[in-house]
Amino acid sequence: MLTLRNLKIIIGLILGFVTLVIISLYIWSLQIEKSISERLKKGWFKAPIEFYSQQDVFSKNKIIKPSQVEKSFLLRGYKKANKNYLKSSEYLWWTAPDCQMSLSEKLPEETQKCFIFRDKTSQELKLMAFSKSNKILSNYQGEPLEAIDETSLPPHLFAQYYGDQPILRQVLSLPDIPLYCSQAVTAIEDKNFLIHKGFSPLGFVRAAIKNLTSGYYAQGGSTITQQLVKNYFLSSEKTIKRKISEIVMSLVLETKFSKEQILENYLNVIYMGQNGPFQVRGFGAASIHYLNKNINDLNLSECALLAAVLNNPGRYNPFRNPDKAKERRAKVLKHMLEQNMIDQNQYETAHEYSLPNAENRMVIESAPYYVDAVFKKLKEMNFLPHYSEEGLKVYTYLQLDMQKNARLAIKNGIENLEQHNKKINALKKQGEVLQGLLIHIDLESGGIVSLVGGKDFRVSQFNRAVDSRRQVGSIFKPLVYLSALESQTPSGKPYSPLTMISDEPFIYKYEGQTWQPQNYEKKFNGIIPMYYALKNSINVATARLGVNIGLEHIIDVARRMGMHSEILPVPALTLGAFEMQPFEVAKIYSGIARMGSVPDLNIINKIKSHSGDLLYESELNDKLQVSPEKVAQLVGMLKQTLNSGTARLAKRLGFNKVAAGKTGTTSDTKDAWFVGFTPKDLTITWVGYDNNISSELTGASGALPIWVDYMKKSTSFYEDQDFNWPPGVQKKVITLEENLDWLKDPNADEKLPFELIVE
Repeated sequence: MLTLRNLKIIIGLILGFVTLVIISLYIWSLQIEKSISERLKKGWFKAPIEFYSQQDVFSKNKIIKPSQVEKSFLLRGYKKANKNYLKSSEYLWWTAPDCQMSLSEKLPEETQKCFIFRDKTSQELKLMAFSKSNKILSNYQGEPLEAIDETSLPPHLFAQYYGDQPILRQVLSLPDIPLYCSQAVTAIEDKNFLIHKGFSPLGFVRAAIKNLTSGYYAQGGSTITQQLVKNYFLSSEKTIKRKISEIVMSLVLETKFSKEQILENYLNVIYMGQNGPFQVRGFGAASIHYLNKNINDLNLSECALLAAVLNNPGRYNPFRNPDKAKERRAKVLKHMLEQNMIDQNQYETAHEYSLPNAENRMVIESAPYYVDAVFKKLKEMNFLPHYSEEGLKVYTYLQLDMQKNARLAIKNGIENLEQHNKKINALKKQGEVLQGLLIHIDLESGGIVSLVGGKDFRVSQFNRAVDSRRQVGSIFKPLVYLSALESQTPSGKPYSPLTMISDEPFIYKYEGQTWQPQNYEKKFNGIIPMYYALKNSINVATARLGVNIGLEHIIDVARRMGMHSEILPVPALTLGAFEMQPFEVAKIYSGIARMGSVPDLNIINKIKSHSGDLLYESELNDKLQVSPEKVAQLVGMLKQTLNSGTARLAKRLGFNKVAAGKTGTTSDTKDAWFVGFTPKDLTITWVGYDNNISSELTGASGALPIWVDYMKKSTSFYEDQDFNWPPGVQKKVITLEENLDWLKDPNADEKLPFELIVE
């Protein structure tokens, strides 16, 4: 029987429990308020670490397709004009007569068309004249237009990181965002945003009933404040505890910030989709991603589209699901009409507006291996973690088109081997993954233009271009021959490319051991000229030469040219039987390509603080380490590698530019290399397995086709030219009249005459 005394006890317990809950909630709210204050102590958004590509330079005689020109401008926010009068950031293609009408001086006769634009920074008119073959004939700028040497575009932002997260975001203030955009969001997401205090019980219950009756998640009950809390402060897990935390934090947030501040931060925080590996966050980045426009250029229909996408970026993506996107946009516009934000005419006009074209979308080439290498360099230079909070602007030597070509060259080259090479195909079926790397160096600046450290960064983040050490094999041989060119023969004469050396078997004894090198084809050529031994990568002749000139001398030359790996003076070093880092190889060969002047290789051009202060700027820091005349002779021999030696497949694959290089195959066929260079560019390619199993690939069959695929594209921008030979050398033309008894190549007559460089 419930007595008055018992009733009082029960009521007391209930009141005590309620009081305890209220006190607990109050204490919790104070903790949450403190947590929010701590989180926002340095503002809502930390400054990001931004990565910029090289500036695009359009110099006279550069060869570039119109589509590539337009892509460079579109990436930087330019758009095609609708009429001949150009506003800022607009461009047009003109015929030659139209170009001539705008110039006081006569255009080059070969001019077929011109690209004219108004610079977004200087507001000046600029014009480039093109030939039928897409060569830039001349550049002009100003009003009136006057001739200049070159036209350039500023560096392009290609990656942005907040902490270690790849995120694209433009932090905007509310006045920077068109009113239509903020109205579209509140109309569809939270029509009572200006009224409630962070949580709407009625909206929550209405959404719950709708979801229960629909049998699936049909409607969200979260206010804009709750969505801000969920996206900024909390994880995406769906638990009761998280939902309660969300509600309490929303109520607290509304006491600390105005509605304008909450809406502003929401429009900067909200997830809007993916651009490759990058999260698209906020309306500023979404405007670029979906519409290729700055947000202040958006119209009503475009604002409504972004508000539509916001609800579910996968479901309402206008490129993948245009019908659903259009339906959702119509719903946004209807809500705006019902809430008197727009009139009927505006509704109908916006409803009929076409969706954005996917072809105009600027998908970011994320360059993950390149970014990884830059991050590691920033840590090595002590910029990280020191500037993690303050943010950095990192200007690299990356060329976006070249990086894309590099990634595709590695991917397609490996897939081709997996498909058509029986050994590689069999290993793939056993679960083995063939890997590759590519490094491209601009020889003038020493800058790293592109870098790929594996087949697929999503599968393997190990950056082989930066972190691996692989046996170098035959790509070390040129250092043996360079050492010889610095030396004299036993008879006291200087070595030259035409010096005769022995390719006969021999045994070398040292420290109680014996070493007997073998040729790849298991046969010997007798007495042959030095250049012939190098272009055909003949082991025994190279080893004999190296032993005769001195192993310590070879190590000294290698050190001067940039090698820092440990190496012992044993005879096997002459055939590259030791490991090096790919960047060591790149530095050595850059020194060879630059006629003995060894540069520091740079992946970072300059670094600025987020406010624009210059913190670092790279320098070439090259040093002449070997006589240019000696190196020129080596380069002349390495040209023959592609003309008639182990890399002659390059010409059959369509690479016809002047170039020099060397194939590299290790004795156990675990590593296949090719290093090749023109007077302007040097590229290294490698293929092999991480676990060091044999691929049975040679440098010619494994690495060379990837190099050719890449270099055909990267050298298409300029006309062919020979190396800039130093004045102390001359070209020696080898003709059929020469004594060719030593030349064992059955097709020798097809390769004559040819040139060598001699002192």
